[in-house]
Amino acid sequence: MTAHLPVPLKVPWDLKENPTAKSGFDKLQDGRTRYWIDEVLAGITPEMLAWWFSHLDGDTDLDGRRVPKYRVWHPYDHVYVEYIRRSPNGSIGPGAQAANLEYLQRDPRYKIQVVATFERLDNECMIHNVEIAGLHLARMEHVYEKVVGGTRFEHTLYIPGAPMPVLGKWLTPLYWHPKDKGQRWLGHGIEEMGNLPNFLPALYEREQAG
Repeated sequence: MTAHLPVPLKVPWDLKENPTAKSGFDKLQDGRTRYWIDEVLAGITPEMLAWWFSHLDGDTDLDGRRVPKYRVWHPYDHVYVEYIRRSPNGSIGPGAQAANLEYLQRDPRYKIQVVATFERLDNECMIHNVEIAGLHLARMEHVYEKVVGGTRFEHTLYIPGAPMPVLGKWLTPLYWHPKDKGQRWLGHGIEEMGNLPNFLPALYEREQAG
């Protein structure tokens, strides 16, 4: 798969920041940094989200074109996603792995190219971890619950800090360089999650019916 940032994907809607989104970051007592987003996704159900995280690969129809679903999710920043390992029963769940590439705000300095291992995926949450040489470099937790009009979605990224093994102290800053990469991730996350109501309900209904 290409590692180059393609031209933005044309979609029939504007990519806008979700007005319900709240975000921030905290330094935790154990040295980790926690970046968080809390928002309500109108017209989305927890079942849709559980399905979506296990069907990110492949193409879909958009205005008569076949386009990658992952790029529809964020038409500007996303490049590709591929499930490179499945759970023992063949599903996308605990133990499965996904490789993906994206450039936050289309900036080469904010490249994220990782292999993430799923820890949990169901109608309540999706959790996955990024590791290199057995060291945790990132943990992402998506927690969702049904509310009036949609789903409340809590999107949290944990970046480790001291104390860590020497290799971890070297790898983590390298992976998260430059220093404001976490802040860029917040903006990207608000855009991609806020974009789901534009296409996921119709996609879910169409593919479930098929």
